Amino acid sequence: MITENRYLKRGLPTLVVAVAIIAFLFTLGGDTRCAQAQASCGVGDDEIFAGSLGIQSSTTNTLTQSAAGITANRAIAWGDFAGEPVIVNATQTVSSKTFTTSSYTSPTITGSPTAAGATWADLGAVSTVDINAGTVDATIGGTTPAVGTFTTLTGTTIDGVIGSVTPAVGEFTTGLFVDATSDQLTGDGEIVTLNSTGDVSHGVTSITSAVTWGFLKKINGDSGGIQFVGLADGDGGTTAMRLMAILDATAADTAKATTGIGIIDMRAGLESGNSIGVAGADETLFGVRNNSTAVWLLDAEGDSWQTGAAGFLVGSDPAGDTDTAHIYAKDDAASAEIYVRDEAGNVTKISPHDPLTNHWVFDSCNDFTGRCLEIDMEAALTALGALLGETLITETFMPVADRLDWDSVEAGKAEKSAASINSWNARLASGVGHEDLGDRPDQYIARGKPAWLAD
Repeated sequence: MITENRYLKRGLPTLVVAVAIIAFLFTLGGDTRCAQAQASCGVGDDEIFAGSLGIQSSTTNTLTQSAAGITANRAIAWGDFAGEPVIVNATQTVSSKTFTTSSYTSPTITGSPTAAGATWADLGAVSTVDINAGTVDATIGGTTPAVGTFTTLTGTTIDGVIGSVTPAVGEFTTGLFVDATSDQLTGDGEIVTLNSTGDVSHGVTSITSAVTWGFLKKINGDSGGIQFVGLADGDGGTTAMRLMAILDATAADTAKATTGIGIIDMRAGLESGNSIGVAGADETLFGVRNNSTAVWLLDAEGDSWQTGAAGFLVGSDPAGDTDTAHIYAKDDAASAEIYVRDEAGNVTKISPHDPLTNHWVFDSCNDFTGRCLEIDMEAALTALGALLGETLITETFMPVADRLDWDSVEAGKAEKSAASINSWNARLASGVGHEDLGDRPDQYIARGKPAWLAD
C-alpha cells in the first residue's frame, strides 16, 4: 500500500498537466478563437478569420459581417471622427456635411446647399430648375435647343447663348432688355420667331408655324441678307406688316432736293471696299413684287417703272420747287383731270377735254401772271378745215359693244364705296382700333350723265 500511494502521488501532477494541454488544444479547435485572439494578440496586429465574423450584443442578436461576394481584397477604414457610426439599410438624410466623392446615385438635396468654387462637369438631364437669384453664365439649349418660356425675366445682365446652333423660341410677358449678338453659325432657319399661340392661326404652314406672326431670317443661306416676314390670319385685320416711324413735331425735314430726308429714311447702296457706295446707272434701288412678279421699280436716277396705270387723287396746284415740275390730278367741273405744272408756274391740263362739250381743248394758266389760255382745238381745226377745204379732223366711233355704260360704271362705284363702308364698320365692331382702320370711307354718290353724253 505504501508503494502504491507513492506512485499515485508521483503521477498526479503529470495527469493535471496532460488534462490542461488537452483542454487548450480543444479550445483552439473550437469556436472561441476570437476570445483567444483578443487575449493573446497584441494591439495593431492583423488577423484573418475564415468564414463570417459575428458580434453579439447583450441580447441574443448577432451582427454578422461576411466577405461573401467580393472579387478582390477590400478594406473598411474608419476615419477619425467623434460620435458613433451607424450603418443602416434605409434612405438617409444628411445635413451639414461636405461631400468629396464625385459620384452619387439618385440623391435628393433640400435646404440651401452651396457649391461655390466648384465646377459641375455634367448635370445630365434636369427635369426642373428653379433659379431665384444670382447670375446665369451658360449656354441655354446646347446643340439642339428646346423651347424656353419665361413669364418674367428680371435682372440687369444675361450672360449666355440662348439657342446656340439652332436658336429656340423665347416668350416674355414682361419687358425684356437685352444687348446681345446672335450668331446662328451655319444655320439658315429663323433666327427670330414671334409666336402668338391662341390668337394667331394662319394657313401658311409651308414656310413657318401656324401660330407665328413674324420671323427674321436670311434671304440667302450662303450670302445673307435680311428678310422680315409678317403673317396675319383673317380675324379682323387687312394688314400683315406695318412700318411706322414717329418723329418730334418740330424735327421733320421739308427739303425737296437730293439732300432731303424723310421721317422714314430708306437707303440702298453697294459695297465699296469696306464701306458703302452708291448704285450705278439704271441699277434698281427699290422694288415691289406681287409675290414673285415685279410690278414697280425705282432706279438710281429716280426713274420709276411699273406694269399698271398710275392713279392720282384730285388735289390742288402744288407749290413751286427748284428745278422741279409736277404732274397731278385736279377737279374740273366735277371731273378729275390730269395737269402738269412747270417751274415757271404754267399749269396745263394734259387730259385735254372740255368737261361740258368733251371737245379737245388746250387749257393753261400761269400762276405768276395770272394769264389763262383756253383753245377749243377741235372747233378751231374743224373751222380751219372747212375754210381750207381740208379734212383736218377725222371722227370715228367704237362698236356699241365695246363702249362703257355711264350709269353702270357710276352704280359700280357706289356699290364699291358701300362695300368699303360695310367692311370698315364690321372691323370696328370686331374690336379693330381706329389706328388700324384709318378714317371711315366716304359714300360715293353716283353722278348723272354729262350734257355731252345725254341722249
